[in-house]
Amino acid sequence: MVGEKCDLNRSLRACLAAATAALACGRSAAIAQLPPAAQPAYGSSAAASGQAGSLGLVGLTGKEVVVDVRVEGVPEKELHNVVRYIRTHEGRPFDPQVVQSDVRRLLSSKRYAAPVPSYQRVGDNGIVVIFHVVELPTIKYVVYRGSSIKDRHLNKKTNLKKGDPIDVTAIQEGRRNLEEYFHEKGFTKATVSVVEGLNPKDRGVVYLINEGVKQKILYVSFENNSIASDGRLKTQISSKPPLLYLFKGEFDRQKIEQDERKLADYYRSMGFFAARVGHEIIFTESQKWVDLRFVIDEGPRYKVRAINFAGEKRFHREELLQNMHLKSGEYFDIGKREHDVNLMQDMYGGDGYVFATIEPDQRFSETGEPELEMVYHIEEGERYAVGDVNVKILGEYPHTRRNTILNRVSLHPGDIFDIRELRSSERRLKASNLFANQNPSEEPKITFERPDDLGAAGLAENPDPSGKARGQSPDDVGRAARRPAAPSRRPAAQGRPAPPAGRGTLAPPAGRGTPAPRPQAPPPGNRSMRGGRGNS
Repeated sequence: MVGEKCDLNRSLRACLAAATAALACGRSAAIAQLPPAAQPAYGSSAAASGQAGSLGLVGLTGKEVVVDVRVEGVPEKELHNVVRYIRTHEGRPFDPQVVQSDVRRLLSSKRYAAPVPSYQRVGDNGIVVIFHVVELPTIKYVVYRGSSIKDRHLNKKTNLKKGDPIDVTAIQEGRRNLEEYFHEKGFTKATVSVVEGLNPKDRGVVYLINEGVKQKILYVSFENNSIASDGRLKTQISSKPPLLYLFKGEFDRQKIEQDERKLADYYRSMGFFAARVGHEIIFTESQKWVDLRFVIDEGPRYKVRAINFAGEKRFHREELLQNMHLKSGEYFDIGKREHDVNLMQDMYGGDGYVFATIEPDQRFSETGEPELEMVYHIEEGERYAVGDVNVKILGEYPHTRRNTILNRVSLHPGDIFDIRELRSSERRLKASNLFANQNPSEEPKITFERPDDLGAAGLAENPDPSGKARGQSPDDVGRAARRPAAPSRRPAAQGRPAPPAGRGTLAPPAGRGTPAPRPQAPPPGNRSMRGGRGNS
């Protein structure tokens, strides 16, 4: 029994040794198929894998240092193009993962094939890293034959230039882009073929272009349009006759299809939900001019049967309907619907519900009548108060004071958040002329965000037992509650109670609080001016 077990172990070891030898031979054969410049000069077959443990670099201690980095397989004058992809540098600790990332970068550049690293030991801790690289052929020239358009415009479409690696996929993509470009320019029958660049021996790219006849739009008309005039519909499309019959006006089928969708959307925005739009094309005898005709089937126009709301709590239905433009019994109009959504958004945002969402929903009649029910789904969320107000001034040498900005902002900590006041404050900042040379990306802007601690924050009109409202610091509220109210030096206004003490007290939504009285002018005998000493 023991003898049989020993024989079995010997058989297993023999099989494993044979498999290892076969893998090594296969790897060596694969490396031998590479060009001479790409074959590793040092190490065994494991050197091609780049793994330090199988390079013959056994027993690594982690103290190894790269003493030299070499690149083989490219001319000396092209070494700088290879080195920029390599992060393994002389004098740095040796890391096999960094070497593998260098190989991946060389491959992703599409300039080099089969980048194989090999290694040499120098002394106890020195390692020489050698990259064997095969340079792929690059584009020596890009030529466009048969084109009446300048090459600089065509180069933008192909995105090919001298010095780029020859990539068949990129060359074919450039051919498709050229065809689309010529079709947009009115050459609807233009074809583009690749004469040179698909063969591995090619050193350049040559496109052969057959433009055909350039076609332009002579006239645009509409049929069966009753709700809108031809002039109004022409403002909705992009296909138009050339200006003075000279500039633009190219015939483009893809653009005409887009115009069909634009016209259909325009009719649906006015309640024609079943509208359909087609087109007819009539060529002249010379095939250079086209009469374009849009055929419209308007269908029935839908009316609003009823307007309802879902999820409203803060405002009553009558309050929401009061200033709406889209009313029951009228024809549907998407412009009025968007106005009503913005109106309700401002109503909620002006009362602290700044994150409220309103989603309109059209529900068509099940009886087949051209009627619909307008339902607004409202998610009010929670009511917010103003918390911290931060000022961030950009620029190389900002000199504007913080109070200069805050004086033009009508929202203060503790106020009920009002989105309309925020917009007004932003307009005041833009009109203050404090910031010169403003462009749309550098204009003053006021942003807001939710507080980080949502669980500990209370509602603005229903504070939690701690007396803390959204946006306030709990430490400030605690200090305000423990600190006795300081006697006010300002007399209370007649008919109004004195404002309560404490930083965390919120003003009621309907008011902003008692305004501060104007400072009294000093007596004439004490009036002073900057730089002066005497009395007037």
